[in-house]
Amino acid sequence: MAEPTAPRGGVPSDQALIEGTGVNWRTWRELLDERGAAGLDRAAVARMLVREFEIDGWWAESVAAAYERERGPRAPGGKD
Repeated sequence: MAEPTAPRGGVPSDQALIEGTGVNWRTWRELLDERGAAGLDRAAVARMLVREFEIDGWWAESVAAAYERERGPRAPGGKD
């Protein structure tokens, strides 16, 4: 499994996402937007990804953190 890299402001590369989750970043962003994920915290987004899309928890956390950086309250480069 490819490890994500963050060339686009903390978003794993499309290649890494496709290898790890089967879906590129644009598709993840669209799927999460459709489900109102911008109003959720990162943990809730990660749980949604695991529950609805059955992706590995590590990848769910990576996608959720990247999504939060773009759409939610987490500042770019934020740490927690």
